[in-house]
Amino acid sequence: MPTAAEFAVRRGVVDRVVAASSARGEPAGSAPHTPASRADALAGIALYRANLGRLLCPRPHSVSIPTQVLAPANDVNVTVACQTTAPRRFVTDLRTHLIDGNH
Repeated sequence: MPTAAEFAVRRGVVDRVVAASSARGEPAGSAPHTPASRADALAGIALYRANLGRLLCPRPHSVSIPTQVLAPANDVNVTVACQTTAPRRFVTDLRTHLIDGNH
């Protein structure tokens, strides 16, 4: 039996939500969101699930190489504060930049 996320993909709910969040912060006349294939959407959900598990129980490994974070100002899914501060405990040389755009 499919889970709620897979059900939402099959019903087109995910495409509608992504289209709505993609339009925010885009210049007038931008190309509209192109729906992902069902297989791509399901693969994306699997990727989010795999990464979410790591976010909830992180294993702190830090890196010492320069790391850059480009933080879209109009991301409706992740705040700028989260994008620019969350990596700090894992990176010794972090550079963050606020950019126009969204998720």
